[in-house]
Amino acid sequence: PAPPSSPRDGALRATPFRGAMERTLMRFSGHCLRATCHAVPGFICRRIPLASESLSLASLYLFVQALGLLWVFLVSLLAALCTHLLTTAVGTPQVAAPQGGGAAPLLERPLHVVALTYVYYCVVCTQVVFGRNLWTVAWEVYHDFPTLRRLLTRSRGGTASPSPSEGEPSPSPSSAATAQDVRRQVVLVAPLLVLVVFNVVVLVGQLLCVHGQFDTCREMQLFDPTGRFNRNARFVLLVGMVQWLQAWTGLFPSWYDALTRQQGALQRITSSVVIFLLIPASLLRFGVWLVKPAGIGVEHYFAGLPHHLVDSVLVIGWNTWLLVAAFTVASQAAVRHSGFNPSMIREDRTWRHLCMLFKYTLFLWGGLHFVRGCIALGPGHAQNDLVVISILYPNLVCIIWAVTFTAVALTRYAMNRGRALGRTVLLFAVLPAALLAAAAGLCWAVGRGGRGLLLLCVWLHFCAQAFRVVRRWSRWSYVVTPGKTLRFALDPKQDMDLQQTYAAERKLGRVAIRVLLLVCGSFCAVLAACFLMAGLQQRAGFFLPDVVWWRPLAEGVEISNLGASVLRLSRLNATSASGLTGKPEGAVPVMRKGEAPRYAVCGHAWHGLQLVDYAMMSSLSYMDPREENDLPGLLGALFPHKRVTIRSTSNNSERRWLEFDVDTCGPAATGSSGRDNCNLVTVIAVSGTDPTRIMDYAEDLRMWTEPCTLQILSFVFPTVRLWPRDTTAMVIGGIHVILKSLDMQDDRWHYQEILEHVRQIPEDREVVITGHSLGA
Repeated sequence: PAPPSSPRDGALRATPFRGAMERTLMRFSGHCLRATCHAVPGFICRRIPLASESLSLASLYLFVQALGLLWVFLVSLLAALCTHLLTTAVGTPQVAAPQGGGAAPLLERPLHVVALTYVYYCVVCTQVVFGRNLWTVAWEVYHDFPTLRRLLTRSRGGTASPSPSEGEPSPSPSSAATAQDVRRQVVLVAPLLVLVVFNVVVLVGQLLCVHGQFDTCREMQLFDPTGRFNRNARFVLLVGMVQWLQAWTGLFPSWYDALTRQQGALQRITSSVVIFLLIPASLLRFGVWLVKPAGIGVEHYFAGLPHHLVDSVLVIGWNTWLLVAAFTVASQAAVRHSGFNPSMIREDRTWRHLCMLFKYTLFLWGGLHFVRGCIALGPGHAQNDLVVISILYPNLVCIIWAVTFTAVALTRYAMNRGRALGRTVLLFAVLPAALLAAAAGLCWAVGRGGRGLLLLCVWLHFCAQAFRVVRRWSRWSYVVTPGKTLRFALDPKQDMDLQQTYAAERKLGRVAIRVLLLVCGSFCAVLAACFLMAGLQQRAGFFLPDVVWWRPLAEGVEISNLGASVLRLSRLNATSASGLTGKPEGAVPVMRKGEAPRYAVCGHAWHGLQLVDYAMMSSLSYMDPREENDLPGLLGALFPHKRVTIRSTSNNSERRWLEFDVDTCGPAATGSSGRDNCNLVTVIAVSGTDPTRIMDYAEDLRMWTEPCTLQILSFVFPTVRLWPRDTTAMVIGGIHVILKSLDMQDDRWHYQEILEHVRQIPEDREVVITGHSLGA
């Protein structure tokens, strides 16, 4: 028998005819989307062997690689925290915080220190939570979203509707169906709401950046419309919208019939805008995007509008229409005309096909973006864009997953309490606003109020803790039946699909994560120990005056580095220098008698000096210009053909350096004075790692943090080894930009004093900086 009709059903049947043109155009648009999003990709995937397995494995690799890069950032963040905290505590002046130069400020303002420590504790906790969510979502994507599948159909296991407690009436079938419809609407609409919010934030930030009202837009590149980060963020938001559109048209194949049957001005206006404005403009912009891509710092104009503004407006327009269409089609009155059938989700073959197309869309658009970038802008530019996309996309999916889970949990809470959903949403909208005000107050109290990213991390930590408290209270007060709590994802030990990889693949991944966390903890412990011992060494003044010394020989000089490395130099006319001649037994000569060895680099000169000249000056920077060292005598022996004098020294700074004035005279022109071809060069030689100074070990650890962590990561992810030098530099530079936005920039190095000294040299002087090891 037919289900009982309602006044709303009668209104649907009585919907007047809206015109054959509108119905035809909507149906034509629906068939075009069906062919573009499902028919053609499905045909291609069916022709590729193991397409579903390959796409799932590639998606897992993409998400886990993003998790590895998050680990690299976590190591850098913890290293910066150790540097700032310990150098301030032990009183190391060259890297201490600007607010104070020792442990006294920590003791004078203990509450400020505790609050500041808690702020950065929130940052670290936010990164850890993001990492755990990435790990969970990665396996959800690999196994074709089993948790999402449970949420879209009638619940089982962890998402089952709670049974009534003793003395409570059982829910009626109509209320159960309503709860299921509401949950389905939340699952479908929440991702689109996240995309709309992100697109609006990016658009507003771009407008403020273009008009010069946002100071940090050029620094962060998030709102710089021609920067790499902004360009790829807009691309990732576009891909997310296309994937959502693909999934939505797959679940509701006859969505156009459901839309045309609904009456109302809003649906009519949005449909007209899509048909007559968004579709033609989007096709035109897509063609231009393919043929004429815009690189970094380049703007293209369409009808007097910059391309980034056109892109943002088009994507927001599509998101708005999809939002209205999703609310309309997913309603209880229209869903029966949309072609939605829960059996499509319950059947493994249909659901896995939809998930395969979802992953195919990601790699199709990513490959298209890479190919057009290689052709128009070069492989290096395209590789950098691809790395940024591989970082942004998993984080976007993780955020969408968390927001959807939170929305479903709040909806479930409202349904169990019997309250109106709108009232519950309003209640839980006030709570994040209050937490945002609390986070802003805490950041302003510790002097970090102008750091937006820091405020965001603290606010997210507050929201996560508040949500955890609400869930615990709901279990305690039996708002949710015990044992029926909604989980962030299905338990891999109980779900049949997730059990397939729990024993081997996940175990191997967990071992790798534990090893990386052990490396991170060990590195931070070693760095902290170096800073503590360096502080004690500095307070005790236990330093050796010289680590390099020299002595004259009969036919040359001998330079010793702590006795471990000895360099003996003889003059060209020396024939009997002790220890400098002789041929080892069994050696085969490769040069003629009297021939001096020469290398390709030896014939090159920079500012009148060869490479060996700079090497000699770098070795001298380890010695203090005291009388017993007789540096002028050594300079005369090393540079007999030049006049080299010491102009300035490091004056007991943490990094030894010397400033030389080198007067180099070449062969004079015929008939001219002997100094017509002379050149005066100022050379600043910087010493390397001093093995007697523990702070130098800490300096080495800080300087090589990101390169070493990326090298470790390359053993797990081979694609990291394929990165060109520019890509590695971009990743390391991006890490330091984020650290600077968190007010944890690790840029106070020993060479700051040297740079300040160089800036004071007159501009008409010819200056060269050279160095060895850490000073290079």
